[in-house]
Amino acid sequence: MMTDKETERRLIEEQKMASEMQRVRALLQKATELCAEEGGDIRYLNAALMTGAIQLHAEVEGVATLERALTCAARREMIRAGKAGSC
Repeated sequence: MMTDKETERRLIEEQKMASEMQRVRALLQKATELCAEEGGDIRYLNAALMTGAIQLHAEVEGVATLERALTCAARREMIRAGKAGSC
Protein backbone atom coordinates (compact mmCIF):
# COMPACT_ATOMS: atom_id res chain seq x y z
CA MET A 1 0.00 0.00 0.00
CA MET A 2 1.29 3.44 -0.92
CA THR A 3 1.78 6.12 1.68
CA ASP A 4 0.15 9.53 1.32
CA LYS A 5 3.49 10.99 0.28
CA GLU A 6 3.99 8.32 -2.40
CA THR A 7 0.45 8.86 -3.67
CA GLU A 8 1.01 12.61 -3.83
CA ARG A 9 4.34 12.15 -5.65
CA ARG A 10 2.74 9.81 -8.17
CA LEU A 11 -0.14 12.24 -8.79
CA ILE A 12 2.31 15.08 -9.42
CA GLU A 13 4.27 12.87 -11.85
CA GLU A 14 1.08 11.93 -13.71
CA GLN A 15 0.08 15.60 -13.98
CA LYS A 16 3.51 16.54 -15.33
CA MET A 17 3.38 13.72 -17.88
CA ALA A 18 -0.12 14.71 -19.01
CA SER A 19 1.05 18.29 -19.50
CA GLU A 20 4.12 17.25 -21.49
CA MET A 21 2.07 14.82 -23.59
CA GLN A 22 -0.17 17.74 -24.59
CA ARG A 23 2.94 19.66 -25.63
CA VAL A 24 4.21 16.69 -27.66
CA ARG A 25 0.84 16.18 -29.37
CA ALA A 26 0.86 19.84 -30.42
CA LEU A 27 4.42 19.57 -31.74
CA LEU A 28 3.58 16.40 -33.67
CA GLN A 29 0.48 18.01 -35.15
CA LYS A 30 2.53 20.98 -36.35
CA ALA A 31 5.30 18.74 -37.69
CA THR A 32 2.93 16.50 -39.65
CA GLU A 33 1.05 19.50 -41.06
CA LEU A 34 4.33 21.10 -42.16
CA CYS A 35 5.50 17.81 -43.66
CA ALA A 36 2.28 17.54 -45.69
CA GLU A 37 2.36 21.20 -46.77
CA GLU A 38 5.96 20.95 -47.95
CA GLY A 39 5.51 17.59 -49.66
CA GLY A 40 7.71 15.76 -47.18
CA ASP A 41 7.73 12.03 -46.58
CA ILE A 42 5.86 11.09 -43.38
CA ARG A 43 7.84 7.84 -43.07
CA TYR A 44 11.13 9.75 -42.96
CA LEU A 45 9.65 12.30 -40.58
CA ASN A 46 8.58 9.42 -38.35
CA ALA A 47 12.08 7.92 -38.38
CA ALA A 48 13.67 11.30 -37.72
CA LEU A 49 11.33 12.02 -34.80
CA MET A 50 11.99 8.61 -33.27
CA THR A 51 15.74 9.06 -33.65
CA GLY A 52 15.52 12.49 -32.06
CA ALA A 53 13.45 11.18 -29.15
CA ILE A 54 15.95 8.39 -28.53
CA GLN A 55 18.86 10.83 -28.63
CA LEU A 56 17.07 13.20 -26.25
CA HIS A 57 16.33 10.36 -23.83
CA ALA A 58 19.97 9.22 -23.90
CA GLU A 59 21.15 12.78 -23.26
CA VAL A 60 18.71 13.49 -20.42
CA GLU A 61 18.36 10.10 -18.72
CA GLY A 62 21.48 8.30 -19.90
CA VAL A 63 22.00 5.37 -22.20
CA ALA A 64 21.63 2.84 -19.36
CA THR A 65 17.86 3.43 -19.15
CA LEU A 66 17.25 3.44 -22.90
CA GLU A 67 16.36 -0.24 -23.31
CA ARG A 68 13.83 -0.15 -20.46
CA ALA A 69 12.25 3.07 -21.73
CA LEU A 70 11.85 1.74 -25.28
CA THR A 71 10.47 -1.57 -24.05
CA CYS A 72 7.91 0.12 -21.79
CA ALA A 73 6.82 2.53 -24.51
CA ALA A 74 6.47 -0.25 -27.07
CA ARG A 75 4.51 -2.44 -24.63
CA ARG A 76 2.07 0.39 -23.81
CA GLU A 77 1.50 1.12 -27.50
CA MET A 78 0.97 -2.55 -28.38
CA ILE A 79 -1.58 -2.90 -25.57
CA ARG A 80 -3.33 0.31 -26.67
CA ALA A 81 -3.47 -0.97 -30.26
CA GLY A 82 -4.84 -4.33 -29.14
CA LYS A 83 -1.78 -6.21 -30.40
CA ALA A 84 -0.78 -7.49 -26.94
CA GLY A 85 -2.50 -8.19 -23.65
CA SER A 86 -1.64 -6.52 -20.39
CA CYS A 87 0.25 -8.43 -17.73
